[in-house]
Amino acid sequence: MVSGTVPLTSALLQDIVGGELASLEPAAVVPHLRENLKWKVKLFTGEERAPEDVPELRVSVASTVVTIGADGLPIYSGQYTVHPEATDGKPAGLRPGEHI
Repeated sequence: MVSGTVPLTSALLQDIVGGELASLEPAAVVPHLRENLKWKVKLFTGEERAPEDVPELRVSVASTVVTIGADGLPIYSGQYTVHPEATDGKPAGLRPGEHI
């Protein structure tokens, strides 16, 4: 299994500034991502593939509480919540009941 992460916080903050998103709370973010999150698959050769054409690919959304320490660096809580409803029904999206 291969996994990776793509932080979405900066893009979400831009959506708050742009008035498209009310807050970084999961109650606001998950429906926003359900509506707007898109992804594509690009091979090392530069060739693109449709996500549904990549067997076993699963894209999921998870959140964690982050605070800023006295040194200005982020402190991650270490407890993650997976939100399958953000990708359910999309090509290669994680569905409720599936595990990553």
